Amino acid sequence: LAVPAPDCMGLWLYGCGGCGKTTLATMLFNRLSTQFQHAAYIKLEHEQGTSIQHLVSLLEQLGATSVRESTPEPTLLLRLQEHVDNKHVLLVVDNVEIAGDLDKLLPAIAEGSRVIITSRCESLPDSEWLKKVRHKLHHYEVPMLSEDEAMQLFRHSANLDGGCKMPNQELDRAETELIGACGGLPLALQLAGAAIQCRDDNQPRPLSDWKVGLHHGACKQVQTSIHSC
Repeated sequence: LAVPAPDCMGLWLYGCGGCGKTTLATMLFNRLSTQFQHAAYIKLEHEQGTSIQHLVSLLEQLGATSVRESTPEPTLLLRLQEHVDNKHVLLVVDNVEIAGDLDKLLPAIAEGSRVIITSRCESLPDSEWLKKVRHKLHHYEVPMLSEDEAMQLFRHSANLDGGCKMPNQELDRAETELIGACGGLPLALQLAGAAIQCRDDNQPRPLSDWKVGLHHGACKQVQTSIHSC
């Protein structure tokens, strides 16, 4: 992404909810943003924001001044296009669900600019913007974690890698069962691990905490994520 390439405009990161798309996009943004004239990161929360609010945030991050939510949407779109013309910019749009998000938020950007998009969808065929640039976007499916990776992340989130030991085989089996219930999803593993963090005396929480509330919570998180794919 940091190397000039006329046949590459950016990345389309897709996969189930909780698989790490946002984490990867954020890492790339933090690593690359200083290499562009302007950079902006928009996370779409459809129940909390409107296209006007997203456009205003995008313009402000790109350095535009005197931007107001009372401004008509066509005027904001025109200002956005004018603001990115002939500039190298990095744009990240996280959590894209519908084609209209792309068509409203992503202008025609200059060669050398980059776009990173995250979505649970492999593609959005109805997007007019995407039809024009599909051949310049590299699609990457963010995979689930392997068993070893899942174990490491869970143990780190639960502080089980800092000296806290499992005192018996029953707790050890509960740990294995809970990790399996998370299905390799980083978000589920982090939530489950954080919820059963070792106590201050460096001892794991009682078996009842693992097998009742937290196991069911992890399963629910996995089911929600898988159903949304």
